[in-house]
Amino acid sequence: MRRGRLVIVLALGHLLFFAGCVATGDVPVKPLVEGPLFDPPPGLSTGIRKVTIASATPDATIRYTTDGSAPSETEGTVYSGPVTIKASTTLKAVAYRTGWTASPVESGDYGRVSLDCGNHTVAVKSDGTVWSWGYNYNGQLGDGTTANRASPAPVPGLSGFVGAAAGPNHSIALKGDGTVWSWGNNSSGELGDGTSANRSTPAQVPGLSDVIAVSSGAFHVVAVKSDGSVWAWGRNFYGQLGDGTTADSRVPVRAPALSGAVDVAAGHSHTLVLRGDGTVWAFGNDSYGQLGGVAAPPGPVPGISGAIAVAAGDMFSLVLTGDGKVWAFGENTQGQRGDGTVTSRPAPAAVPGLGPVAFIGAGVFHSLAVLGDGSVRAWGHNGGGQLGTGDTTNRRIPIPVNVLTGVFAVEGGSFSSFAFRSDGTVWAWGDNSFGQLGDGTTSGRPRPVPIIW
Repeated sequence: MRRGRLVIVLALGHLLFFAGCVATGDVPVKPLVEGPLFDPPPGLSTGIRKVTIASATPDATIRYTTDGSAPSETEGTVYSGPVTIKASTTLKAVAYRTGWTASPVESGDYGRVSLDCGNHTVAVKSDGTVWSWGYNYNGQLGDGTTANRASPAPVPGLSGFVGAAAGPNHSIALKGDGTVWSWGNNSSGELGDGTSANRSTPAQVPGLSDVIAVSSGAFHVVAVKSDGSVWAWGRNFYGQLGDGTTADSRVPVRAPALSGAVDVAAGHSHTLVLRGDGTVWAFGNDSYGQLGGVAAPPGPVPGISGAIAVAAGDMFSLVLTGDGKVWAFGENTQGQRGDGTVTSRPAPAAVPGLGPVAFIGAGVFHSLAVLGDGSVRAWGHNGGGQLGTGDTTNRRIPIPVNVLTGVFAVEGGSFSSFAFRSDGTVWAWGDNSFGQLGDGTTSGRPRPVPIIW
């Protein structure tokens, strides 16, 4: 009996061992698909971005979402080309391939912000709210009053916005749905509502939709639609509306000669339009050569190609090309062309002494540039301390704004300057007579200080 039991136990043990080998044999491990990569990477920006999504795994399929939900192998939009980000968006993506393990979901926050200024400032935060501060004689702060304010406050009733523009006494805001809103002075029809009545609260510009970019001059406003057409309203004494006339218009009119536009910059009384083919078209006042030698405006600026951004000062123009060069033309009485002289010229010339530039901005008589490393250069008029040097001496060549790092965008006001940093803070310097710097005071700041909001 003992022998029998032993045999049975041994046999049973052998069977259990054999069964265990079958159950736990080698199981093929699926390779993991490489996670999606976003280009440009997530972060803040002042404009529309086209984001490419790619995986290092060959033949991987990518799905993405922009509504906050998590994509999967069956949920989300199949990626087929760059994703256009028009407003603050959380982009999520997953990569997968048959027979492989899907990648983890990659997520990135793309925030859109905006700011423009004169003697008052209007700005859009990444949450889509609109804020204003500074001079308010004509109701350009949009709060229903005409009282100046030295600290930022939200414009009541506005949400879902992506862009802002400011004239001397009026404000414009672009909503994410493509509508445009305006308030403040309206003596030349710059509010675009068909009247000449000032308004201290925002209202939608009638008959205008699908707008992707907007800019304001002293008394005119220009907008670009998603179809590449250009529309403008307000004062037109110099033909700055681009409609072939010099008649003012209190409602938006189309500039018929222009197509394929992607961005716009308005100076005091001239207009620059950036087209998708990298050319820059100019029209309006040319008293200092700010149209760059255009023979018959509207027309392309000679010698400019590969342009990626435009900025307009009072009577001068700046163009940024894809190779990181800044081209300047027009008025130079304050050294705003940055060539070491005070000679105004119509022919575009590259600003010397600048490293690769990533962003440009223009004030009334001064210029600003952000280099690829996030540092800032400034040149031109400095009577209000708008160059950030700690003094009020004009500079004819670009000089560093030393206290600023991590900057991705700049903007020039009448005699002030602003910078957006990648950490989400906004810094301001220069004239502050009306509280336009937003630091709660009316004290001039010859060096950058953070806006408190």
